[in-house]
Amino acid sequence: MYLVSEALRIMKKSGKPQFTTQDWTVLTNYKKYTDNATKFIPTWVKVAVALALGMGTMVGWKRIVITVGEKIGKDHLTYVRERRRKSLPW
Repeated sequence: MYLVSEALRIMKKSGKPQFTTQDWTVLTNYKKYTDNATKFIPTWVKVAVALALGMGTMVGWKRIVITVGEKIGKDHLTYVRERRRKSLPW
């Protein structure tokens, strides 16, 4: 349903293929119903997810940094200033 809605949006924007006004009225009405069925997220869910991600990052920031920086990158992280100082020729 989401893909159909997006396809209708792109077709209307580009004007291809050509549809009559009556056809666009029907397609716009159909798009409205598919959007109502697929594109809804309650506000409380958005707030809860934002708080959970924020709190999780605040609590586990060091583990995130170690995992992303050292285990994936396989290089010990140092401060940016020290890294730049070592790599600059002057």
